[in-house]
Amino acid sequence: MLSRRDFIKLSGLGLVGAALPRCGGDDDDVGRAEFGFHLNPVLINGTGAQSFSGAQIKSLGSDPDTKYFSYETPAGIRYLPLPLENGLTKAYPTQEDYERIKRIGDFVTSNLWELYWNDPQDAQEMRNVIERCAGNALNLIIRLEDTTRIANHPNAGPSDEEWFVNTFEPYVRSVVLYAKGKVFAYQVWNEPNLAREWGGKPPDAAGYVELLKVCSEAIRAADPEAIIIFSLLHGRSRQFGGRTEADRAGYQD
Repeated sequence: MLSRRDFIKLSGLGLVGAALPRCGGDDDDVGRAEFGFHLNPVLINGTGAQSFSGAQIKSLGSDPDTKYFSYETPAGIRYLPLPLENGLTKAYPTQEDYERIKRIGDFVTSNLWELYWNDPQDAQEMRNVIERCAGNALNLIIRLEDTTRIANHPNAGPSDEEWFVNTFEPYVRSVVLYAKGKVFAYQVWNEPNLAREWGGKPPDAAGYVELLKVCSEAIRAADPEAIIIFSLLHGRSRQFGGRTEADRAGYQD
């Protein structure tokens, strides 16, 4: 959990800075070793990029194989069907961006989603995030998640066995095998206390702990030394539960 909510946006790069907690001390003064940024590995450029500010899209069709780009706006998350149309293009972080981050802090979190990791256009760029963080001595925390499933899946939510075996576990294993020895930690899913992370269904703490269990097994099979992090929760809610069970069972570090 973040111990304080200091956030900084750097230009239009999709970087958000946050103070990370020190172990065993107060956090009045934040040094660079406790400071990090969230790095969006893919952004959208184009004249129509700011037009997606209408009502929240709740249903994107019945075909779970249709791909969507998750796009965050001030009005909430939007999903654009791929390939992009209407002059929209993707943009990726550059070496200069990593150098700017390093001048301020030592940590980076980045959502290397399944959609990005396995996409022919984005795949190498996702691997570049890992390589450039390592090359700039940045401690990368990879967020493992499948937002396409949430956006457009008949059984939305992170606790379906068939989806895990056929889609998520192979993706997790691929990421960890590539990133072994190059990253700081892995965060499994994101904000599971929100209904949107369960396809609009009520959040399921027990279901998330089960996902964390099978993910931790897959991660440690690929890298026994990997550090695994319980997902951050949205807001200041402490009602979600599951953390104590995960601690006792050794599903997280």
